[in-house]
Amino acid sequence: MRIAVSGASGFIGQYVLRELQSRGFNTIALTRSATHRSSQSEVSRWVVMDVANPPSNPFETMGSPDVLIHLAWSGLPNYQSNHHLEVELPAQLAFLTSCVRNGLKRLVVAGTCYEYGLASGELAEDAPTQPCTQYGLAKDMLCKALFGLRMQYDLDLAWLRLFYLYGDGQSEKSLYRMFRTAIDRGAKTFDMSGGEQLRDFLPVHEAARLIVEIAQRENVSGIFNVCSGKPIAVRELVQSWIEASGAKIAMNLGQIPYSPSEPMAFWGTREKLDAIVDSTTQPKKTQAGQAWSCTGHSINESTVISMEFAHEVERRLEANRQDKTLQAASHDFIVASTQPKYSYNFSMLGRPIIQYPQDMVALQELIWTIKPDLVIETGIAHGGSLILSASMLALLDYCDAVEAGQTLDPKTPRRRVLGIDIDIRAHNRAAIEAHPMAHRIDMIQGSSIAPEIVAEVHKRAAGNERVLVILDSNHTHEHVLAELDAYASLVSPGSYCVVFDTVIEDLPAGMYPDRPWNVGNNPKTAVHEFLSRSHDFEVDEDMEAKLLITVAPGGYLRRR
Repeated sequence: MRIAVSGASGFIGQYVLRELQSRGFNTIALTRSATHRSSQSEVSRWVVMDVANPPSNPFETMGSPDVLIHLAWSGLPNYQSNHHLEVELPAQLAFLTSCVRNGLKRLVVAGTCYEYGLASGELAEDAPTQPCTQYGLAKDMLCKALFGLRMQYDLDLAWLRLFYLYGDGQSEKSLYRMFRTAIDRGAKTFDMSGGEQLRDFLPVHEAARLIVEIAQRENVSGIFNVCSGKPIAVRELVQSWIEASGAKIAMNLGQIPYSPSEPMAFWGTREKLDAIVDSTTQPKKTQAGQAWSCTGHSINESTVISMEFAHEVERRLEANRQDKTLQAASHDFIVASTQPKYSYNFSMLGRPIIQYPQDMVALQELIWTIKPDLVIETGIAHGGSLILSASMLALLDYCDAVEAGQTLDPKTPRRRVLGIDIDIRAHNRAAIEAHPMAHRIDMIQGSSIAPEIVAEVHKRAAGNERVLVILDSNHTHEHVLAELDAYASLVSPGSYCVVFDTVIEDLPAGMYPDRPWNVGNNPKTAVHEFLSRSHDFEVDEDMEAKLLITVAPGGYLRRR
């Protein structure tokens, strides 16, 4: 059997050639240029042929093969380029049509999961195609045109929708290649997205095996997903690469935005593929409504919806960053609401909390996500913020008990809050100690930057794996900078040091005539100086874009 491979010198093509060679096929490798020939794959014959400028009878020129595995496609990895529709699609269709008209009987073509567009969840081959990229649209149109051509000719046509492949030799902009590059240069961290996306990844050598399995079989036509059939979170895949490499490198999550042209959670079903091809990687079948198992996590419809919500939020945050009118309105509200003491109007579970509601919501999001063992707060006032943190920690302990099937003893909490204030008023202390959350709260009276207080806080923080720090006491530059120097090292990687009232720098000068802080002397100026000499923290810009109204712009500091 003679099998021709277009795009033979490309990433997938080289692996397909090796697979064909290992099986002893008479192989014809097509390449645009003689300089593109792979030295790693021994084949029967190389043929220089450009799909965009083919000979009058490409089928005959390539040696009249029994099968053509068509992998060639240019213009990647720019998925939104007009090149795919305006140049590549007509050239590809003309080339393949000429091959079929001149005698080609069996054709295997590489499609893409991008043909499915923004569809979520498990995707079968009969799912409607709704591509949202130029590349996906061009592939989808080529697929439809070729199946129309098949009706006119005696042609076996297998269209293979490839999901996420990875391996050596991949594009330098691919996740795997960027990871390997980071390893090779000895990087300590690897910048990537949040990593929560669920994708269907397949090693390229396995994809090549599946492609050849289909190509060698007669009377096989239709659309097939070439995938693992097993969803996995991107961060878990990268973690598996880290463990396999043995490298000491940490994921730096959230550095690259999620792609607007990809859903947060999708993967392929491979029942059609497994009905044709002998597989050693066949996933377990599930009944309707059951969850898929993915490295210990369950993936069901509610999980997919949650992932899609996160993706929608990402898009809205980007829109917020570009909306100057919205940003101006947010700033105007902060300015107008400061002197009337808007933030003094709220309480948390019965205790006054001097805070904007948006920042309260932000704190509960952080605590739920980080799941800290200890929250350290400087500045107590009426105790409302301590109660907020303690109540969220109580919920975390409750959820842990439910998941473990254990009885929760509220008198022996695992997670705690530590508050520090230079002057804890007697009536406030009494009210806090009488609150149902009091058993989770410890308080220290004294200056948060006094050496003996700093030493005591470090002593109490020792042994806690995850620590969150909130700074909201004296708002002068000198004091906040001293707090950052004292407590930032306690923040665990991935957790936060939240510096409140950075907004003072953005308000008109003189808004606090009875206070020592002002424009040029406030928490934001302290944060700027701290970040100029500390590379362990970064500003979570998404938080500001989300909240819009916050007293801590540039103050949500995430430890790398």
